Amino acid sequence: MSCGQIRGRVCAFVSNGALALLGILAVCGRAQANNGEVQFPPGISCPPCGYNEPGDCTNRQPPFNHDLDGDGTNDSWSGGDVTIPKAGGGDYSIVDACGNCVFLVCKPDPRGPGKGRDYFSPRFKRPGETEGTEIGACVYPCGRNSWRLCFNDTRPLDCVPDKFLRSTWESRDGGVDWPFSGRITTFTTDLTRKKIVPSQTTRTSNNPPVYRIDHATIVDLGTNLHDVILDGNPIGFPEDYGFPQTDPNDPNDPNDPNDPNQMDKGVTQQTGQQQALCRQQLQVQTQSPQPGNTVLVNGTVTNIGSFPRLFTVTFYGVNATLQHGNVSFFLQAGQAQSYSLVATVDDFGPGCLVAFAYSDAGNDLDGTTEVAFFDTSCLDGNVSAGLGAIEHVLHVNASSGDTDHVVTVPINAPITVGLDVPAAGPALAECLVYAWRDSAGPFDGFSWSSVGVPIGGCISRQTPLHGGSPFRCLRSQGWDPIFCGSTRQISVPFAPWSITRNQGFSRQIKFTLQGLMEDLGSSSQFELSTTNAINLVIE
Repeated sequence: MSCGQIRGRVCAFVSNGALALLGILAVCGRAQANNGEVQFPPGISCPPCGYNEPGDCTNRQPPFNHDLDGDGTNDSWSGGDVTIPKAGGGDYSIVDACGNCVFLVCKPDPRGPGKGRDYFSPRFKRPGETEGTEIGACVYPCGRNSWRLCFNDTRPLDCVPDKFLRSTWESRDGGVDWPFSGRITTFTTDLTRKKIVPSQTTRTSNNPPVYRIDHATIVDLGTNLHDVILDGNPIGFPEDYGFPQTDPNDPNDPNDPNDPNQMDKGVTQQTGQQQALCRQQLQVQTQSPQPGNTVLVNGTVTNIGSFPRLFTVTFYGVNATLQHGNVSFFLQAGQAQSYSLVATVDDFGPGCLVAFAYSDAGNDLDGTTEVAFFDTSCLDGNVSAGLGAIEHVLHVNASSGDTDHVVTVPINAPITVGLDVPAAGPALAECLVYAWRDSAGPFDGFSWSSVGVPIGGCISRQTPLHGGSPFRCLRSQGWDPIFCGSTRQISVPFAPWSITRNQGFSRQIKFTLQGLMEDLGSSSQFELSTTNAINLVIE
């Protein structure tokens, strides 16, 4: 069923007593959300029927039944009517209230039948898109796959998610009816950040089971996932993991032992293979951590099985160095255990901590991956960081901007730039504000310590000390002019102050504003902090 066809689906009536969320609450992105395990149609596989068309075992590539690229010709196989079951009855819609849709297809090998590149492709499609974006892949010839979605749902009776926030697609190399090699590739997609974390996990011991996360990385949504390098090698396609052979001595096995370069007709990727005995929560507690600083993550593991078990969580840091190893707990059925994870941020840019939790049951399909993202953005600054929450003191037209620190002002409209004093004081604060042309990116950053200014933190654009060239430097009396270099200076009073340009600007243009100021709530012993940044857009 297509995204458009399912949009109007209505779920069964759910009584007030049955409005409990499916599964447990998990932190997805920056908000608590529902966790939904995607259910697949019975017997769905890729290719359909394991390279066999029922009644015709010579047909290794059944007719296509899905038009992925929208050109009017079927070019792939539909993954069927995937659903997101709702506690108490009915299903959530696979189209959220924003018009975003999730669906599953099986993409055929363009080189022909049995060559080994047919694979399941879970996809996320925004309004107006045709093919959508791949947010995972089955990368093993006998992959056993599961799919978990996170979403907000503030209107539980209409069965329409407010917005899909995160997707976790897990592909295991075998399991259940096929020997499990111990390899797992997981794709965790943060749909708000538009980032995907591919990770590879390996079971290194069977009895008792021991897992390790070999490698993980962060890529942009829309990246060709098969080209992503993990542990020194591209993720690749199913054929890159070999051509599994079924039993040549089985008279019911349609294997051709004389054709080692084609997938056996009994080999197939399958879905709905998830038997994890626990659920995880991960939440970053540190706001805008900077390189060299620590990031704190709180985690929770819940035993959702029927028996007491020993659970272990193993970790991996991307752009972060972990300060301790695995954690383990013995949990009764239904019991939860919390823990804290500390890591040191390595560099500017996006980062995350990956956790794989598993039990001592030895089940080939046990274990679950969760990811906690953090951003080392310098746009927030660090005013009042010594007291806890960071304070935004720089404003344009009384606004510190949206989540990307953008303030938009119409052409020729008045513009007022203001700088408040920190809540902790002083009442009058020495200050310095730079103005650059163009906008700062969310992960742009330059440390003060790299230019000999021992105050910690960072600024989003290069100052004259960093070799940069802002076009204005607003400086209060007493602030060392070396911070402005040869940049044209404008004298301003001690903060608080405001400056207004009544005529605004007569053309489209972008600026970044950010600076330094005295701050009695600073995390620096010198009582100096970096202000928040403003990406000012005139249009």
